[in-house]
Amino acid sequence: MLHLSVVWISLRDFRPYFVGMYQNRVFCVQAASPWLYSVPWGLWKLLNYISTGYNKHPIYITENDDSISPLHEILDDKLRADYYKGYLATVHQSITDGADVRGYFAWSLLENFEWELRYTKRFGLIYVDYKNGLARHPKSSAYWFKRFLKAEDGKNGKID
Repeated sequence: MLHLSVVWISLRDFRPYFVGMYQNRVFCVQAASPWLYSVPWGLWKLLNYISTGYNKHPIYITENDDSISPLHEILDDKLRADYYKGYLATVHQSITDGADVRGYFAWSLLENFEWELRYTKRFGLIYVDYKNGLARHPKSSAYWFKRFLKAEDGKNGKID
């Protein structure tokens, strides 16, 4: 499963709205990339829908990340760490609800060339300095993810 965003469908006119607002109600937070929105509850709904609609079919989330744009936020990317906290909390809730989630993969380990936006939006846990020999620098979110995977972040299953 690749979870990028949630599309809101109006029951009145059956038109999809791929935006963060519908009828002046905010449903999600816009990421730096124009086509991405942070919608953790949307992933929760999707996981539970797949679980109940497809007889608890095993689920692997193969891509999940948020883009960061301002240079001053790239290495100290607290927003990305918050993004992962929100999404992993909803994955945990879906598992608690009975979904058979067997894998979750962050997109991506290293920053990459995005097909439409090239190198202007930064995805990935590791910063790649394209101007200085492709030097790599772990971002704040990489350190948070490392602590999360080692269960050092929070006690009793709580994600701090």
